[in-house]
Amino acid sequence: DFRENMLFLDNQRHLHIKDQFPKFFGHLVVTASKNKMLDNMSKFQIGTKPGHRAQEHLYVLKSVIALYLHYDKAIFLSMWDVSKIFDRESLVDCMNELYRSNVRGKLYRLLYEMNRNTRISIQTPVGE
Repeated sequence: DFRENMLFLDNQRHLHIKDQFPKFFGHLVVTASKNKMLDNMSKFQIGTKPGHRAQEHLYVLKSVIALYLHYDKAIFLSMWDVSKIFDRESLVDCMNELYRSNVRGKLYRLLYEMNRNTRISIQTPVGE
């Protein structure tokens, strides 16, 4: 019976995707601009690149320290922890970087409109 078959579109009425549609649309927009962003990203920004993790930086630092300890040489290393940067990221700065990376036109405007009213709050075990 066709009324029991979910392959017929008539049997798929009243599906509510209001909560999921913005996520899906956002994913489409980001996916469309991702290659341009990755192509223009610094080779040292590996935390977001496929196949890499931010922990690789720590591995490099520890390897350099071990090497210099092995040769009994002095070394000055500097490391910045920017893990908290995203609680205060400027939309203007982000949009400037996207424009510099040749993300322009409709994609640029869509990314701006999607993030224009975004407010970030950090969830911790004791609240926001």
